[in-house]
Amino acid sequence: MSASDFYPYTLVEYSDQYQDQLIDMLARIYAEYDQVIELETLDSDLLEIKTQYNSPSCFELLLDDGKLVASVAVKIALGKIELKRVFVDPGYRLQGLGVKLSDWAFVYAKEQGCEYIDIWSDTLFTKAHQLYQKMGAEKLDETRNLGGANDIEEQHFRKDLS
Repeated sequence: MSASDFYPYTLVEYSDQYQDQLIDMLARIYAEYDQVIELETLDSDLLEIKTQYNSPSCFELLLDDGKLVASVAVKIALGKIELKRVFVDPGYRLQGLGVKLSDWAFVYAKEQGCEYIDIWSDTLFTKAHQLYQKMGAEKLDETRNLGGANDIEEQHFRKDLS
């Protein structure tokens, strides 16, 4: 999968110039679930994307004529690999962008030599869970509680990349 697969949108590597747009987009998405963004704790990675997602990890943005419309990240660290931060602006949903971004991330992870990728997703994001399972990720019998102001509980999925 290449960047041209996202036409008419543009897939780019994260740049600090988009930090405010990214935080705003995620805050609006969290609000759909009556949650708040927690930049001091659970969402602090958004303040240090360049260091938190340095190579071989990556953080990509999907743009519509310079406007941020979606994000995706792959975190590779300490022998673990995770799909992270797959978010699509509400005004751009129902175009298959979540599927395309996830596919892009799966290809990227495989190119990095990974045999599988873990996905931890807020238990409230049931549509995302359906999407991951439709894409071949297995729902594991494991959850984790991250706590925070939103008392985040996440469901574990794993996608085989072999």
